[in-house]
Amino acid sequence: MKQWLMLKDKRERWLILIAAFLLAVACVWYGILTPLNSRIAQSRVRINTQHHQLEWMVQQTQQLGAPSGGKVQKDKLTEAINTSATHLSLQLPQLLADERGITLSYEQISYAALLRWLEVLSQEYGIQVVAITIVTGIGQTGSVSVPQLTLR
Repeated sequence: MKQWLMLKDKRERWLILIAAFLLAVACVWYGILTPLNSRIAQSRVRINTQHHQLEWMVQQTQQLGAPSGGKVQKDKLTEAINTSATHLSLQLPQLLADERGITLSYEQISYAALLRWLEVLSQEYGIQVVAITIVTGIGQTGSVSVPQLTLR
């Protein structure tokens, strides 16, 4: 390659070197910088969306009030969960009982309805949330996914 370049006249060599430099700059620009800028913009949009969802969840929590303990009834845990969910027109998935309590999950549920239900469970039945995982960003606005909800 070097020999081929040296056979060219000085002016052609400069032209070839400038073209090679411009080609390298174009490869770096379109191969690295443009995709990187695109990913950064997508990440910013995702962060803004999650920030707005968090603000909405905090606002909903403040409007409904945080669940607090209340009177305890003698109903079994499963019956209390079923009764309260039916009262609020929530469809219950299959319940799994273990030593920590009752575990269930929702693929999609309104965040406001979830908070109301947890408040009813706490105030009317004395049932506490042991563990909960909430995932936002799927489904309709105001809906969340709850892969794990353990109650006791």
